[in-house]
Amino acid sequence: MKEAAIVLQKYIRRYNAIREARRRRKAANTIKRFIKGFITRNGEPTDENRDFLCLAKVQWLNRLARSLPKDILHRKPWPPSPYVCREASSQLENMYGTHLSRVYRLKLTPEMKRQFELKVLAEQLFKDKKKSYTASIAHLFVFDRVPETSLALKQGYTTTLNGDKEVYSSNVIKYDRHGYKPRERVIIISKQNLHVNARLKHCLPLKELSFIVSPENDRLLLIQIPENLIKKDKGDLILEVPHLIEAVTMIMDIVKNPKALTIIGKSQIEHNMKGKQGTIDIQVGNPERIHKDKSGHLLIASRLFLLEQVKD
Repeated sequence: MKEAAIVLQKYIRRYNAIREARRRRKAANTIKRFIKGFITRNGEPTDENRDFLCLAKVQWLNRLARSLPKDILHRKPWPPSPYVCREASSQLENMYGTHLSRVYRLKLTPEMKRQFELKVLAEQLFKDKKKSYTASIAHLFVFDRVPETSLALKQGYTTTLNGDKEVYSSNVIKYDRHGYKPRERVIIISKQNLHVNARLKHCLPLKELSFIVSPENDRLLLIQIPENLIKKDKGDLILEVPHLIEAVTMIMDIVKNPKALTIIGKSQIEHNMKGKQGTIDIQVGNPERIHKDKSGHLLIASRLFLLEQVKD
């Protein structure tokens, strides 16, 4: 019985030793494949790195699920991905960005949607074309810029629009044809006309007008009046508009004709002044001002555009 027990013990020890050797061999091969998989992780899938790549994909998806952006405005930077997941990461980024965009759009109020439409139009009209455009990006457009001191005058005029809906209004400085004297005025942009509030003097159809601005950091707007209206209004309108980008964008949104706006690329602008030709000179200077020069021209000194102005 003792000899039989010894024989049985030998077989059991042998079995346990073989099983332990197999377990260690399997563990060693697993570690070996893992190390080779790590070394070749940026290559094509093979028998040696397939297990490592599967593990890397699972771990990356778990990390990505915990670090997804919360909204479209903070979508960047997108969480990094291993080499094997770069294609999936690109597709997921596009899909998730589309989802966040849809969520953001559905939450937009009609007022904010209108603001974004106007901002996109302003970008198409002025980006890289007018130096004051950058300073207008951070601020929402305001549809009524008339100060309280002129509010009563404006309200009295809007009653004469005869159903022509007001779109935008602002105080401006109008330079008349008698020595370019500055005069405070209120402009009202309606669905059809441009009104310059001076005892009902100017009511001009928007779609027949042409608008000229300079590329500099000034606020000059030259409104060219066609010949069939010149007899009535005696010449082009020269306006200094405090929020030029905003006002012109409102006008172009109504006109629907990009050719009606010209951003002139030279330092002089010719205009019709009481049947004669006048000249507006544009230069960079300090302080910023608009005045009649000794030459008889209207001189516009626009300030040099600085990045600090945008930050302020």
